[in-house]
Amino acid sequence: MDKSVEQQIAELEGALEQLKRIVFKGELSDREVKSKLVVLNAGARLADGRHIATGKTTGSSFGSATTDKISFYGKPSITQPGAIASPAGGATVDSEARTAIDAIRLALKNLGATA
Repeated sequence: MDKSVEQQIAELEGALEQLKRIVFKGELSDREVKSKLVVLNAGARLADGRHIATGKTTGSSFGSATTDKISFYGKPSITQPGAIASPAGGATVDSEARTAIDAIRLALKNLGATA
């Protein structure tokens, strides 16, 4: 039997209130949050002073593929940039600088900021 329009509206209102609690107040328990898939087609804004807590065992991620687009601080969204080449060649070889550059490259790669 089909639900009445009133029942559908009531369900949508309930879902909206639950979403508000998740995003703006953090009032749901871990179990409630983990059991819900939240899809935001119009974006979301966290209330000032709120944080996104992630798991400490396997961790969490933004973007599930290198082709997913992500941006920060209002910049245009981009896919994962390619790898940054290790320094090579040049008239002057500074091994300490090259070691530092390679450490930065590795940190960016491990973070997922580059391939």
